[in-house]
Amino acid sequence: MNKVIKAAELDCDGLDAALVEFLRDSARQIDSKGMDGVSAALISAYLSAQKDVSRAVARKPARIPPEPAPEEPSEAPDAGTESDASEGATVTKLDAFMQRHTA
Repeated sequence: MNKVIKAAELDCDGLDAALVEFLRDSARQIDSKGMDGVSAALISAYLSAQKDVSRAVARKPARIPPEPAPEEPSEAPDAGTESDASEGATVTKLDAFMQRHTA
């Protein structure tokens, strides 16, 4: 649940901060006592808080990462090949890698 809270940035939002704190505190209590030592009321409240967090996540707008800037053309040789001076031939990067790392 912590990953969901952090991804939606609910722990930073004042509106949902109390809910997040209650959920985390309830989880700590459940973890420390184990499922057998916890009251049904606490488990019910925890599950209800989880639903509320899910609703809070749903109402947050989705964050779309910015698109990377287009690359400018360079005057470097073709990125897919390397020149092999010893043989005078053009070798793909994969072939060059395989030649260096096998034998």
